Amino acid sequence: MSRTKSWIISAVCFAFVFVFSGALAVAGEDAAAPAAAAPAAAAPAKAAAEKASSAASQEAEKAIPSGPLEMIKASGIFGYIICLMSVIAVALVIENLLTLKRDKLLPEDLLADIEGALDSGNYEEAMEICEAEDCMLTRIISAGLSKMPLGVARMEDAIGEESDAQATMLNQKLGYINLIAAIAPMMGLLGTVFGMIDAFGMIASNPQSNASDLAAGIYVALMTTLLGLVVAIPSTVAFTFFRGRVVKILMVMSIVNGEIVDRFRGSAGEEEYYEE
Repeated sequence: MSRTKSWIISAVCFAFVFVFSGALAVAGEDAAAPAAAAPAAAAPAKAAAEKASSAASQEAEKAIPSGPLEMIKASGIFGYIICLMSVIAVALVIENLLTLKRDKLLPEDLLADIEGALDSGNYEEAMEICEAEDCMLTRIISAGLSKMPLGVARMEDAIGEESDAQATMLNQKLGYINLIAAIAPMMGLLGTVFGMIDAFGMIASNPQSNASDLAAGIYVALMTTLLGLVVAIPSTVAFTFFRGRVVKILMVMSIVNGEIVDRFRGSAGEEEYYEE
């Protein structure tokens, strides 16, 4: 009985060990199966991610402009605004090149005719010459001659006032060029900030994006800064050049004004004009 009982206990223990060993083996196989399936499942996911990244890189390469027109187009509304400013700047530069000349503003032959008429005491002829030829010189001298009956002091004041008005008109044209030179780089910087915000927003919304995608977005965003500097630098040079020319013309005009006034200050011609 005891022997039979011991055999039963031994069989039960053996069966328990066998069953437990089998359960462990099955559990190990079940655990190994997901582990083996994970790389198999990760492989298509990794391939899909690489494919998406490659497609994004190709799209980024397509988004990179390769020519001037594509650069402007990629810059968006800010690029178009800067291009419009460049057209206006070119028009102003051409206008100043054609009009901001001493021969146009202070013609020497016209000045000689006016001085000749003044030296001969023919003030009406000098006034007619000023009315026939419209330029900065004739406007200033005409303003002075119209005040001759009121005295030399009033005549000098009128010449000074008209000279200031003409100088303001000349500087106003240059002010537009200076304004474009100041606004163009700021407009380009504003476009760059908007472009970088857009680029980082795209990276944030697409976790699969890589550094090349961000670089492509920043590359396009910096186009507006480039366009702004391309417009601003020549505009600044043009403004400096024309400002020097205006200073020289105004200096010559000041000398001419002094000579004109000196002809009437304490001269017999003034008394003769008053008597008439």
